[in-house]
Amino acid sequence: MAKDAVGEAVRGLDEKVPDCVTHRVPLLGADGYPALWNSRRRLAEHSGRSPGIIPVH
Repeated sequence: MAKDAVGEAVRGLDEKVPDCVTHRVPLLGADGYPALWNSRRRLAEHSGRSPGIIPVH
């Protein structure tokens, strides 16, 4: 959605604008989330819980 908004905002400008990269920029606080998400099964086994209830935030 941000990429579309940036595209609309720069449409018609006289200057060349670099391609939008917002789709590759992680949200603030998201650093490390993929590793945490991938470790949820191990965390579940260690805690005796189901992976579906392990919070990853």
